[in-house]
Amino acid sequence: MFYDIPVTEGANTFFWILVTLVGLVNAVAFIDKRNTDKENSES
Repeated sequence: MFYDIPVTEGANTFFWILVTLVGLVNAVAFIDKRNTDKENSES
């Protein structure tokens, strides 16, 4: 990285939890959109 920012272990853990949650929400939204598009094309 460009800067050596002193990040504690708790902040690092919080960052990874946040990244994981955002990824999960995106995955669920993608699957929901795919299934909705599939249902709309069948009817």
